[in-house]
This record gives sequence, structure tokens and C-alpha cells, in this order.
Amino acid sequence: MALPEKKIPQLHARDLNGRCWILPRDLSSKRTLLLVAFERGQQASVDSWIRGLELNAPNNHFDWMEIPLLQRGWEFISSWIDHGMKRGITEERMRSHVWTVYTNRAFFLQSAGIFLTQSIAVLVVDTDGMILQAVRGGFTENRAACVLKELQANIPFSNEF
Repeated sequence: MALPEKKIPQLHARDLNGRCWILPRDLSSKRTLLLVAFERGQQASVDSWIRGLELNAPNNHFDWMEIPLLQRGWEFISSWIDHGMKRGITEERMRSHVWTVYTNRAFFLQSAGIFLTQSIAVLVVDTDGMILQAVRGGFTENRAACVLKELQANIPFSNEF
């Protein structure tokens, strides 16, 4: 069930392979996991979700994006910022999951119902940008259970073994 009136606004993004995207329009899954970081020092929290949910495993069936959310105005050094991120992510497949966004952060935060940026926001969103689940901070089993409940609602049941 969607949280009342919590939605990500339209966002223009570029992945670390240079491809341009528009969120939520370009989300291909009924439910997508967004790991939204507000500061460089939050990478460890993002990485904890990638490890904890094994998002980079070949058998991962969840659509997900890491979203470094920067204040509009930093675009003039975006190539320098992207270059720094690319040095830490050498695999092209993993780079396709990092969508950098330069936007009015205050508007994003208000639309998404996020009041603090001291920790990452972990959002499950639908193709309209409605936030179906939101937790804050690094991976824990309890937070993961909340997120997985929404993500798995998208996966058809199969009794094949």
C-alpha cells in the first residue's frame, strides 16, 4: 500500500555509463528499490544494502538504483564527480545502477516526505513514483524485511523447484 501523498518528483539522471534517464518514467519494474544518498560519506550505508540484499548477484531479481542526489548547481563539475565515482565502480553492469541526479533537493525531500538527510533513504517506488515503502539508514534485518515485503509483492509466485 502506498504511503499517503509521498511520491518522488520527476528527476533527470545520468548513469555512470553516460546514459540519460528520467525517473520515474524510465523505471521498468512495477517496484524498484532506490538507495538515495545525500552525502559522499553515506556510501558505506548504500553498500550495506547492496551486500545485504545481494543486489549485484547474477541471480538478483530486484530492479534497483543507487541515487546520489546532489543539489542543482553542482552540474558544472559533474564530469569530475562522475569520474570519482567511476574509479570506485569499475564494472559496467554496476555502473548502470548508479544514477546521479542534480535537482532541487528541498523539493525532492518535501515530495518524498523525507525530513532528514543525515542517513540514506531506502525507497520502494512504483512506475508512477509513488513511494510504497521507505526506511532510513544502513541495512539491518528489520529494515530489509520491510523493504522485501514490498519488493516481493512484484514477483509472481512459482511453485517450480
